[in-house]
Amino acid sequence: MPSCGRTLLCLCAVTLTAGCAGPDGASLSPFPFWGLRVGTRLDGLQQFFIRQDNIPWSCDTLLGGLRRCSRYVNFPQGTFEALADAQGRVVRMRLDITDHDGGDLIFDEQLGVMEKRWFKVKGMRVDTGGVSDAHPIGTVVFSTAHGRWTAAVTFDGHKCFGAARACPVRVELTDHRAPGVDGVR
Repeated sequence: MPSCGRTLLCLCAVTLTAGCAGPDGASLSPFPFWGLRVGTRLDGLQQFFIRQDNIPWSCDTLLGGLRRCSRYVNFPQGTFEALADAQGRVVRMRLDITDHDGGDLIFDEQLGVMEKRWFKVKGMRVDTGGVSDAHPIGTVVFSTAHGRWTAAVTFDGHKCFGAARACPVRVELTDHRAPGVDGVR
């Protein structure tokens, strides 16, 4: 009976540890972007965009079996890029925004809503990178406690169309544990 009790105690400890491990151990990023998450399958991401406007992807295979797919998006106007590992799991998503005529302001408001969810992530850290209202140039990085998952928002100083606030020019979400992801630009 003592060994059964010890086994039960060990199982409870493992269950509690795994259940409370936090987002760094999760298979999906805790930072949603339009409901999409890094860690999902590339084909699911492609289907999401095909349902939006039926515009196809352009894909390349890189060293190490990484696959980079990109496409133009109409809202906000710009280029969306996804990087997937050899198993087809998305390890990075990036949106480069080129619209500075109205869509950027609406997107910035949507991004603000997403960021409110990011602030609720367990153990989340923010590095403002020196970005402020007075100095709207640089990159703000949201990351999990151990830095596996990040969401980076880059500003170049331009103002949102018709507004006094700065608008982002890039949003990038990454799984830094994925082999080779940090070497791909």
